[in-house]
Formats: sequence, structure tokens, C-alpha cells
Amino acid sequence: MSLKPLVNDKDLWGAFKEEIEGRISMAHRSLEQHKDYGDLRAIQGNIESLRSLLRLKEKVNGGN
Repeated sequence: MSLKPLVNDKDLWGAFKEEIEGRISMAHRSLEQHKDYGDLRAIQGNIESLRSLLRLKEKVNGGN
């Protein structure tokens, strides 16, 4: 199954990207509220995963 239809459809990719960016914003707010080191590391990992999804278009289309 190819991801090219998702990443190359301007409207669909835009909606996907908007959703991911919203989730990153929520995670940033969570970082401000948590004090436990384990929670902070988990939230940071979540943000890292979400940011990797934002780079999906480059990866699928052959960029680095």
C-alpha cells in the first residue's frame, strides 16, 4: 500500500498535518503541567513521534 496518495493530495495532507500539529500543541501543554520525569520523557517521545509523521511526505517522496 502506497502513502503517496495521502502525502501528495494537498487538501488531505493539509488536514492530516493540521491534526498532527494540534496534537503537538496539546503535548506541549501537557509538558507544562507534568513534573514527573517519567511523564516528561513519555510526552517528549510522543512529540518526537508526531514530528516524524510531519516528515512523512519527504520520506515517501524520496527526500531525506
